[in-house]
Amino acid sequence: MTLNNKLLTTSSYTGYFFIGLISIMFAPLLPSIIESFGISLTTAGGIFPFRFAGLFAGGVIGGTLSDKLGRKPVLFCGAILQALSYLLLSTSDKWLFVLISFGAAGIGTGFVNSTLNALICDINKERKGAALNKLHGIYALGCLIGPVAAGMLLLAGIDWRMIFLASAVIWFIYSFWIIFGSYPVIESRHIMPDFKIKKMLNISPILLILFFVSFIYNGSATGLVGWINTYMNEKDFSVLFGSGMISVFYTGLMSGRFLCGRLSDKFGYTRIILICAIGSAIFYPLALFTDASFSITAGVLLTGLFMSGLHPTGLAYANTLFPDKSGRITSLLSAAMSSGAMIFPWITGAVADQSGFKAGFLIGFLILIVLVLISYLLHIKSLIWKHQANIY
Repeated sequence: MTLNNKLLTTSSYTGYFFIGLISIMFAPLLPSIIESFGISLTTAGGIFPFRFAGLFAGGVIGGTLSDKLGRKPVLFCGAILQALSYLLLSTSDKWLFVLISFGAAGIGTGFVNSTLNALICDINKERKGAALNKLHGIYALGCLIGPVAAGMLLLAGIDWRMIFLASAVIWFIYSFWIIFGSYPVIESRHIMPDFKIKKMLNISPILLILFFVSFIYNGSATGLVGWINTYMNEKDFSVLFGSGMISVFYTGLMSGRFLCGRLSDKFGYTRIILICAIGSAIFYPLALFTDASFSITAGVLLTGLFMSGLHPTGLAYANTLFPDKSGRITSLLSAAMSSGAMIFPWITGAVADQSGFKAGFLIGFLILIVLVLISYLLHIKSLIWKHQANIY
């Protein structure tokens, strides 16, 4: 790897760490925001659809734009948009502006997210699975640190607005790092004739299955992380135990992604996805349908561990099939992630409100069973496609 590619890789890992660190911090800050504005829980819940709608839009648009305009301008726009959004958030005294800030920050995050994934694929043409799993492992590390850092700052008496102001400063600094970087020119790299690429991008069963892998994974994972603290409180566990489960999940997610990064290029992408899907379905019930603290902790940890490789490995496989469409591929799978996060956690909460949390979490378990089936189908389809195309 050249010196410039090493610098770009470091920059990409740093940017993805910031996404995990900052985007997850709003959860522990939410009670302070509610108190500051004197709003209800229902009103405060408006943050979630605004944020994920922004992520959806930014993810869909960002990667495709980066294919056309280049990685650098889209990455810079995403960083600046997040900086300005968090600056507005830290100074807003109107709730509407808070919602707009979260939506705009989501768009900026989507831009940076999709572009960095495409950039890592550009740099690591031969080992995309390892590189993408490492990238997403660093994101999980940020998610692990973010809530703890926010909580410690609040305990130290730091106002929530100052924490978002610091987030704005971080993204402003990162935008200057982007300006001085030297980014590769997007080239057309064909592993099959153009007409076949166009056809497969339109109707490829493999690409469609990978969409649903990311869709189901993030829907189930976000439902778990989003509601487990409330569920643990309902089961009369301590607040510390409930909050700790989020860190336990991201510990498993981070560890699993670094592990999948070492294994995916050796054992094959679809085999890793299938193993991760089976493991997720096995340990998800242990996390949510048992009562002992040890089994819950083990279940959450192992669910995170096995869920870890689903999206980044699927992303690596898709970019291997269509290497000159990395931005569009990243946009598509980012849209799948955001769609899953918008739909399934809401359904989980609605069912739990009517029939209890175990019924609500059953939704997440059932879609993981579906994930196992489509992952098996993906593995079979990939073997057939590989035999016919003789390219992978």
